[in-house]
Amino acid sequence: YLDRRTGFKQSIEGLSARASLIADEQNLSASGDLIWQGLPLNYALSLSPVEAALSGGSMSVSLDLDADTALKASVSGAVQISPNLTFQGPVSVSTNALPSLADKAGVTITAADQLIGPMSLSGDLVVVGDAFAFSNARASVDLPAVAAQFVGQTGYQQALPNVAGQFNLDVKQAAPIVEAVKAFVPEVLPLSGTAKAYGQIMLVGSDFDLTGAAASANLDVGSLSFAG
Repeated sequence: YLDRRTGFKQSIEGLSARASLIADEQNLSASGDLIWQGLPLNYALSLSPVEAALSGGSMSVSLDLDADTALKASVSGAVQISPNLTFQGPVSVSTNALPSLADKAGVTITAADQLIGPMSLSGDLVVVGDAFAFSNARASVDLPAVAAQFVGQTGYQQALPNVAGQFNLDVKQAAPIVEAVKAFVPEVLPLSGTAKAYGQIMLVGSDFDLTGAAASANLDVGSLSFAG
């Protein structure tokens, strides 16, 4: 695939597939491997019933992707295409090479070297049109500048985000984070040092609540220093 407007090219090579169709059960399954933009990738896909997949009705879908530590993803659940896209089921994804994956997809990430490290996300996803809810959510990152974990639920409905759960944040190096933020907010003050925080967070639209929280920091903000 070549986007003539941007010149960006997508390529899949070495595609192999093993497929089976069980007529009585209306079950289609396929598995194999391919090379996406130079990344070897194993896949497995199943659809049931096949007739629903062709007509836009409700069907059961399962998809697994495995590119070793670069990418592991799993999605399974019930899907309906029309009249509105709906999905319900567990999802999980993990990577230690987000900048590389983004580059393969044609997305440029600011301060990409600070985003190399383990990242994971899992939970139960419900999508109805442009609204979604993500329960039993677990997210974790361990990057050069920051490590963070979140356990709880999140969603988006009627143009309002909502988040509720327990978070744990460890800022190992504040300076690289500030440099990344400057790409979007040039006026941000110079900041260096370390910080830690944890607690319960609740966000509904613009209403924000933080309970059971504790924090410690050793920071230099411009010409000022803070420790506590």
